This record gives sequence, C-alpha cells and structure tokens, in this order.
Amino acid sequence: MKKIFNFLSSLNFFIILIILLILLLIIDSFYYGKKDFINSLPFTILAISLFINILLCIINKIILGKRYKIYFYLIHIGVLILISGFILSSLFYFEGEMQLEKGQQNNIVNSKGELYKIPFSIILNNFEIKYYKKPELILCFDNGIEKIINENDVIKYRNYDIKILKIYNDFAVIGKNKYVNKSLLWNNPAIEIFITNKENNEQTKNLVFLNFKPNINLPIFLKIANNEIDEFISDVTIIYNDIKQRSVIKVNKPVNFKGYKIYQEDYDPQNANITILKIKKDNFLWVIYTGFLILIIGVVKWII
Repeated sequence: MKKIFNFLSSLNFFIILIILLILLLIIDSFYYGKKDFINSLPFTILAISLFINILLCIINKIILGKRYKIYFYLIHIGVLILISGFILSSLFYFEGEMQLEKGQQNNIVNSKGELYKIPFSIILNNFEIKYYKKPELILCFDNGIEKIINENDVIKYRNYDIKILKIYNDFAVIGKNKYVNKSLLWNNPAIEIFITNKENNEQTKNLVFLNFKPNINLPIFLKIANNEIDEFISDVTIIYNDIKQRSVIKVNKPVNFKGYKIYQEDYDPQNANITILKIKKDNFLWVIYTGFLILIIGVVKWII
C-alpha cells in the first residue's frame, strides 16, 4: 500500500501524466473539429489522476512534517481547483447544434443525437457569407489562354465569338430554359454563353459549368479564383420571456446569453439561408477561474 501511495504521489508519476496530457492535446489539434478529445474519457481519467497525484503529494509533505511558505500551498491548491473545474466541465458540460433558416424561430438543440429544449428562442434575421476577395470566374482554353470574365464580355477564339450572357454563382433550374441563382454562395458556378461561328454564321446558346464538362465542341472550361470564405455571419434575435436581444454571431466571436455561449459553427451548402449554430453551457467555469486566480496569487507571492 505504501509503495502505491509513494508512486501516486511521486514526481515520476506527475511527469508521465503531463507527457500523456501533452500527447492528447497534440492529437486533439490534429483532429480539430472532428473529435473532441478534451471532453473525452481519456482526458478525464488523466485529469483525475493528476488531481490525485498533486493531492497525495501535499498530504505526503504534511505527513513528513515539512513546512513550506504560503505560496507553495496557494500554487498547489490553485492547480487542484483548476483541475477540478476541468473535470467537472468535461463531465457535465452541455453542447449541441441548432439549424436555423432565415425567418425561422427555434429553441430545439441536437446534442449527440438527442433533442433538447433550451430556455430561449433564436430567430435568424439574416445569414451572410463573406469572401476574402470577390470571386471571379475564369474561362480557359486549350491553348493555355485564361480570361477573367464578366457579363456581356465578347471573347474571340479562333473563328468563334463567345459572348458571356449570364454568370451564375449557384446555378439552379426552375423550369424549361429557366435558370436562377439559388443562393449568394459560389457552390455551383456556371455561365450562359452565345457562340457565333464566323465561318458559317452558325449561332448557338450553351451552358458551361465549373463542376461538369461542357456539352459543346469547343475545348473550353471554367476555373474559379478568390472563392475562399472569410467568415459566416448570423444576424439573430434572441427571445427570453419579454426580453428581445438583437445580436450578430461570427466565427470565433460567440454571443453570451443566460449562461449559454452561442457560436457560429457552419452553414448548409445546399441552402444558403440556413445557418448552423453551436450552443454551449458550462456551469463550472467559475471553478476554473477561481483556480486560476489562486494559482496566480501563489505565483506572484513566490516571485515577490
């Protein structure tokens, strides 16, 4: 029993735990957004083990009759409270996703396949996707020539005149020979062109798609430039009883409301009017903050 106690309170065990925690954090960085290792069972077990290690270390020092200055105890107690906060948050935090269509009001969150009702509703007033630069379509030819195109441009290629009638960023068919942009996203770019063969004056109207090979004899195809998305922005109204709060939610700029954090998570690429929000609640953040505060006080006293 004494050997087990000595090992659990030892510096060697502490170093092993720290190495394993660092490895888990490295793995988490590689799988960012795909798997949540921080709130996983291995992380919780390592955190509990670290708590036991530090607690037994303090007890061992007391049993041996060693006395230390106040900063020693403040630092260790701060770390213990900090680890306790992480463990409690990992075990009891709430996280789920909410899909909202423009104009829709919702208070249902999907968390790990289960549906939960949160105490407030959210209305999506508007959803916007911003690009770093304005996306541009490029018409490419087999001879290596590439041209950035705009509507009504006329491009000469060999014995052909190619007029750009219409540019679609998100092409959709709504009827026979009727086409529209179904969203503001550049999900399915296409162009409608009017080709004139100057040799025989033959004229044809065609569609050229970014994602599909064109059904024409001309060796042309489309490329897109500057289509990297900068951020997603949800303009929402949060309703709680008689309270109505207008808020803008951006990536990495969540909104706090009644103990919940509302994050801009994603969007539906099939429908640009649908935003995906992540709703989080952590009742034990105050424990983590308390641990940090005590730890900082201990470090300051140690330095001074």
